[in-house]
Amino acid sequence: TGHTLDSRASGGVSQVAAVIRSHPGLNVEVDDNFDGGSTERAESVRAALIGSGVPPGSITMVAAGASRPIAPVNTPEGREANRRVEIAISGSTIGSMPYWDRTYSVLPR
Repeated sequence: TGHTLDSRASGGVSQVAAVIRSHPGLNVEVDDNFDGGSTERAESVRAALIGSGVPPGSITMVAAGASRPIAPVNTPEGREANRRVEIAISGSTIGSMPYWDRTYSVLPR
């Protein structure tokens, strides 16, 4: 069985998909950050993007593994925080300079 997004995450991914759809020609990279061998979370996000109208050919997936931690890996909380999916969007319609100052969640806080 694959990982399924809860309704809050699914709603957030739908909002991201709406922005992507409004700018044709964008490239989307779905990065799975995990500490095991599964990419189910990223596959679920990719499926939700496609289900929300993002062209499948514009989406690539990257299994980043544990190579980019955002929290200490020596605690259960840190390991949980490091299990995440990141969506990187690029393309000429939005410019070529990446910009981010932190990880943003699609879930409301």
